[in-house]
Amino acid sequence: MIKTFYAVTEYPNIREAVNELARREGCPSRHIGYYCCNTNSFSPESFAYKNQIKEWHQNHNNFDAFLWTNLPEKLKVINPSRPDLVNKKDILGYLNNLEAQTKERAREFFRMCRR
Repeated sequence: MIKTFYAVTEYPNIREAVNELARREGCPSRHIGYYCCNTNSFSPESFAYKNQIKEWHQNHNNFDAFLWTNLPEKLKVINPSRPDLVNKKDILGYLNNLEAQTKERAREFFRMCRR
């Protein structure tokens, strides 16, 4: 089981929520995924973890929508049926080649994930 962290926000519609998360994450809004509970719709429609999001919703059903960063992959996937598995050497190589400021942001991200 993976621990999931979330924050609760209130926006009048999904578009405003997507735009705000994109602004905070410093990425284009097309890289924000979402599940709208009322319409049972996903963006992107091809999102690989639809069932997991719906299952999570069953235990947290007081929300109208769920949003997440849906950034494109930068690493080669080992097994297409398990896109969450990547080669550890590829990850370390990628991180070691980041510019100093970006590397520090990545370190901080991983520190926060371990909490």
